[in-house]
This record gives sequence, structure tokens and C-alpha cells, in this order.
Amino acid sequence: MLKSKKDNIEFSKSIISSGIVDSLLFIFETRDITLITIPVVQLFNQLTKVNDEINTLLFEQKNPYRYLFWVLQHSEKELDIIRFTINSIFNIILSGAVTTQPTEMHPHYESIKQCDGANKLFSFIELTDVYKQIKDSAVISFGNLYKAQEVPDEMAVVIPYLKSLLRSSDQWIRQQSRIALLRLGQNPVNRQKIETEDFKLPE
Repeated sequence: MLKSKKDNIEFSKSIISSGIVDSLLFIFETRDITLITIPVVQLFNQLTKVNDEINTLLFEQKNPYRYLFWVLQHSEKELDIIRFTINSIFNIILSGAVTTQPTEMHPHYESIKQCDGANKLFSFIELTDVYKQIKDSAVISFGNLYKAQEVPDEMAVVIPYLKSLLRSSDQWIRQQSRIALLRLGQNPVNRQKIETEDFKLPE
């Protein structure tokens, strides 16, 4: 869909301003979940892969989280729809994390809280009937969302899960889990929970 880097950015901006994104979000919110097709969620996911500037525009102008989490909640066994939706959420959360100072709370936190998004991401850690890549992406997203904020005690299991991902055979998963732990470690309570059993935060 998208071509050179410069063209991608300009084309993506035009998609956001032209009403195409509004149409996709309207489909997410109003169409029966059984009628939401993989190409629709894949198209939105493709847009979130362009760069941080586009994801910042998406958040500031469209705030798509409630639509994405609605699709996530109602997709049930549609694993490909869940995968593309989780990846979209991951990309937008990641852009919010990298465009703010390490010691600042995530700029999207309140918006995600309003649609119970943190709990929905956390719920993936206990699922056994989803692709591991989906579960890993959801937990890393949770870690990025809580950067510099104390993780609630009832959700602290994400910390050993993220630490376990440092041993993943997937280099990208290892890298992203390390970065998520570093962001969580900006909070002293989180850091204490991370640095147990002689484990030291990777630099």
C-alpha cells in the first residue's frame, strides 16, 4: 500500500485527513464483529507502521484506542484480527513512549485507561489459546504504557514475564522487552521488583 518513506508519510497524512481513518474507525465501532474482515484491520495496522509522527497524528486527531480495544475484546477466536489489532495498539503505544522523556508518564495512559485498555492488555498474559507473538506484544505494550509509573501489585506478574522474554529466540522480542523493562525501571518500586534474584536492569 505504502511506497517510499517520504511518500509513505505524505500519503499517510492524507489518509488521516481525508476521512479514510474515520471510516475505518466507524466500521470498527458499528459493524458486527463477524463482518469486520482481516483486510480492514490490516489496512489500519499498515498505517501505524509508517513512523512515530504518523502515530502521534493518529492519536492526537483520532484517538483510536477505544475502537481498537473494542475490536480486541469482541474478536474472540479470530486470531488474525486480534494479531493485527494488537500490533496497531503496540505501534501507537510505542510511538507515545519514544516521543516523551524516559521519566515522564506515557502520554496516552489516560486515554487507554478510559477504555479499560490496560486491563485488556494484561488479560493476554493468562491466555493459552492465542499466538505467543500476540501475548508477547500485548505484555510489551503494557510495559511501555506503564513507563515510569508503578505497576499495580495485582499486575506485577508482567515483570517476570518481560524478564523471561529476554531469553527469547526472537531478537526483536528480546530488544523490545529489554526496552520495556528499562522504561518500567524509571519507577523505583518497579525497579526493585525487576532487580530481584541478582538480576540487574540491562543498560
